Amino acid sequence: MKTSALTRVLLAVTFGAVLAALPACSTQSDGESTQQPVAATPAPTAPPTADEQSPELAFRTWLAASREPDAAVACSYLTDGLIERMLAEMKASGLPAADCVEMIESTAALYKATGQSQDVEVDTVSATAEAAELRVAYDGGSCGRVVMERETSRWVMNEYSEEDC
Repeated sequence: MKTSALTRVLLAVTFGAVLAALPACSTQSDGESTQQPVAATPAPTAPPTADEQSPELAFRTWLAASREPDAAVACSYLTDGLIERMLAEMKASGLPAADCVEMIESTAALYKATGQSQDVEVDTVSATAEAAELRVAYDGGSCGRVVMERETSRWVMNEYSEEDC
């Protein structure tokens, strides 16, 4: 089984941790250094509901969680069908993982080790109350479509997502 383009995109995204916001330094007139606080976006303690977030925000929440890694949150944004497909494709490519949590944690560590950029452009191609399609382009050149469906309480990515460039 060949690794699908979607798995490569999702692996490219899940290979690292979100960079921590660092305080900016400045110097007072007496030469002493002071630190100016930099506002950081707090990590969600629980995934927001679909009513509280757009499909794009759901994708970005998953992206951040996959890089921390907060595997429980990241996995909760993937349908069972997508998880099964990704695990099978990882196994076929020599990177087996027992479950979604192990997949997220190991790919986050790999991404962090390689120092790849986490920059991503997300455009909403279409959206209804029940489904959405996003166009995603990563700084490293990978891109594709992310197909999302609305579960009872939020948006999740499904197995129809795929990399196409």
